[in-house]
Amino acid sequence: MQHSATTSTKHMPGVGARVLVVGGGVSGLTCASALLECGFEVLLLEKDDHARIASSVAAAIWHPFAVGGARTDRWAAATFAWLVDCARDPASGVLVRRGLECLREAEAPLPGWTALHPAWRRARADELPHDRPAGLVFDAPVAEMGVFLPWLRRQAESRGARIERRAVASLDECAREAGIVVNCAGLGARELAHDAGLEAWRGSVLRVERGDLESFVLDSHGAEATYIVPRSRDCVLGGSVEPGRESLEADPATLEAIRARCVARLPRLAEARVLSHATHLRPWRREVRLEAERRPDGTLVVHNYGHGGAGVTLARGCALDVAELATQGRVAQALLHDAPLEARRRTPTMDAQPAMRPG
Repeated sequence: MQHSATTSTKHMPGVGARVLVVGGGVSGLTCASALLECGFEVLLLEKDDHARIASSVAAAIWHPFAVGGARTDRWAAATFAWLVDCARDPASGVLVRRGLECLREAEAPLPGWTALHPAWRRARADELPHDRPAGLVFDAPVAEMGVFLPWLRRQAESRGARIERRAVASLDECAREAGIVVNCAGLGARELAHDAGLEAWRGSVLRVERGDLESFVLDSHGAEATYIVPRSRDCVLGGSVEPGRESLEADPATLEAIRARCVARLPRLAEARVLSHATHLRPWRREVRLEAERRPDGTLVVHNYGHGGAGVTLARGCALDVAELATQGRVAQALLHDAPLEARRRTPTMDAQPAMRPG
């Protein structure tokens, strides 16, 4: 499946410009494709095998969760439409499931996502657990990450991206390889961007037999992020929100509590055989960082990290903004390069200006 922005390179400002994308998770791969659509040449560097990164163990249902910032609604809306489109390709690993989000108060304010969703309704009494007075029924894309990430990788490579597995020590190192760098390093951006505001929020999930379960259930409240997400061959039970805990060693008590909460929502899960469990670190930031900065050496760095538990939910919307910032930077570079020497001397450098942020 191709998600092309245009069929011609005539009006592609990115043609001939090289971009280095740092990070091989869902954000990095989605950005790579968006940049390729704009005509950029893309080199993507990934530190780990896709099976080991945080993106790979996510339940990956479209739902803004554990994420901050005023722009997330716009990004989530763009990504919803894109994921539904991806689901048309059976090889993508994306399914559209119908399910229920439980509300703890009958008159509770509607979640923010309802303003973005094309169709949802209030749950009937017979669709609700006995201890939940209200809920919302809606369709949402679910990405099976063990399938979706390799599919995204193939999509990027088929459009010309070069992907290499190697660690990056600094943005200075990246700047030696490309004039534009996109930082999708997730939690690794703490070191790359020296960002002390980026925190690890630990989460755990169980993977159990799906049986004939077709519908998801969401029932989150504070640290009790309860979700039941059926995929093609299994079902993900979650979860937990543990700010500041960075150990990836499984906590048996946490896993037992997750299963107990999920069984309370759907009692038939008590008989489901556990297939595996996983613990991951969400890269949380008070506000997603998506902005461009010009470094003193002239390199344009576009930062895209801090998506918390909503990496999949925001991926395409963020990628489109990243491509826009890269394109703006490329145009500015070209204009400056083509300007007379005296005009270039009068042009202020971007490192003296505020970071660029789209809309």
